[in-house]
Amino acid sequence: MFIRPSSLTVSLVTALSLSLGASGPALAAPVVIAGDPVAPLPTKEGTGLCGAYRASSDALEDFGLLDSTEFVEGVNSFIDAGQPDLVSFVVNTPLDLSNNNDTGLQMSFGDFRDAVAGCPTGGCAFVENDPSSSFGVRLRGYLAVSPEHVDQPLHFGFYADDAVAVVLYDAEQAPYPVVVRPTRLGMPTWRMTNTVTFTREGLYPIEILYVAVVEHSALEMSLLVGEFEDFELGANEAGSVSLAESGFTLVEPASFHQAISGGASLPDEASCTQCSRAFIGQTGNNGCAAGAYCNSAALCAPCAEDAFCGPSCGACTGRTPRCVEVDGTPECVACASDADCREGDVCDPEAHACVAPTEPGAGGAGGGAGGAGAAPEPGPGGEDTGCACRAGTPGRSNGGVALALAGLGIALARRRTRTPARSGAPVERASG
Repeated sequence: MFIRPSSLTVSLVTALSLSLGASGPALAAPVVIAGDPVAPLPTKEGTGLCGAYRASSDALEDFGLLDSTEFVEGVNSFIDAGQPDLVSFVVNTPLDLSNNNDTGLQMSFGDFRDAVAGCPTGGCAFVENDPSSSFGVRLRGYLAVSPEHVDQPLHFGFYADDAVAVVLYDAEQAPYPVVVRPTRLGMPTWRMTNTVTFTREGLYPIEILYVAVVEHSALEMSLLVGEFEDFELGANEAGSVSLAESGFTLVEPASFHQAISGGASLPDEASCTQCSRAFIGQTGNNGCAAGAYCNSAALCAPCAEDAFCGPSCGACTGRTPRCVEVDGTPECVACASDADCREGDVCDPEAHACVAPTEPGAGGAGGGAGGAGAAPEPGPGGEDTGCACRAGTPGRSNGGVALALAGLGIALARRRTRTPARSGAPVERASG
């Protein structure tokens, strides 16, 4: 089982990353994700990141004193301290958020204007859009990395007013800070890019921390594949070029998943709940609702996996090592497919038990007239322990699931007509 890194670990990695920057005191070094993904690519498209929103009554106290090494830990602490009253929401649009404050230089409009059908010129709304409001937002989920983007330079681009940090994680929960831009007095609006290279395809946890300090509020995330000279500059500084005009394209929600099986983390795709990173990978509900656990993206997700199965979220072991849905409820069973059975046996699709194949004309897979079939084969643990509630090791499912590797895992937003739901609309209160 992986060991969850502390906030101090993230801070130290951030400090090292910034110290290795190629140019400028704040420009982070290019990032290489050497660790494994948490899961293979799912067969379905993503449904967007899960957000948690908390208002601030004192932006200077909450955000203004954080430097680059403290920002990730500080904003996470601010968000966590707001539980259980956080407002949860799903960003089911391209990641182009704005309070659309059209005063002055219209800095809240960002680089991508009129880019999302159904949203105002500057982008889709935050939970709160009053220019006098200060707040913090934390977005979590999994980024899908397709085979064609392995060992390729992917330039992550961000437009932010006022501050943003982005951290990727691997299967061991090792942090990889991509950009860290804390608030800066007198320069609230920023453009920044950095190069990320993935060595393997699959799903990687991602966390985006954003801070708004009155007047203009904007957050855009975009990508460019190919050659580009990274920079981090104030929006009005010389050399700070529009990311839209430089060939970057907004990231679509299809690129982001909330569960390792793909798609949303809850049956209602418009709902989601974040959980404490301290509970990642632990057996049990740990602040999530019954039948849910804290997954590797720190989101509450259904207990429908071998390591977390059923209402108690226990590990499937012994003679019932697989987790499948039985009558609408995840349950530990002997097999999910023929690959789970010994050579020569097959998996009865109804009983989810390994049985001898039937002779022609002798009846179904359940064993002919008797219907009982052969007894299940013992699993690795030997004894029939059922859905034991002991700690299991999170990881990939044992079954052979066909992966859809075609198409882009990282779906780049095209300027096409799309009428999304309001991304910043509050959905529910986060419970953990």
